[in-house]
Amino acid sequence: MLNGSDADGLAGISRFLLRSEAIASSRIESIASAPQQVALAELGQSESVRGVSEQARLVANNLTVVRRSTTELVEAELLTVEGIVDLHASLLPEQPSRVFWRSSRKRRS
Repeated sequence: MLNGSDADGLAGISRFLLRSEAIASSRIESIASAPQQVALAELGQSESVRGVSEQARLVANNLTVVRRSTTELVEAELLTVEGIVDLHASLLPEQPSRVFWRSSRKRRS
């Protein structure tokens, strides 16, 4: 079991790796922004910040979803479609949710 400075060090590495994954994932989707812009966009999620690019907002949203998923989905007693849809909606919070459900699946012959 880790405790003290070992646990703190692991928590720091974990945050770094999650951040790196979210930024790399955004780049794969051709969404890239300067680190300073991403940091401002993250700050802009909780307070008013001007001059942040749309690309930086998208990367910051991705970071938020990665962080939330590593806590909310792990701690949830039951994994639900609604919980996953809620996380997905965080990627584009200004957009209306467009979730469509199939009531049944056609079988192929």
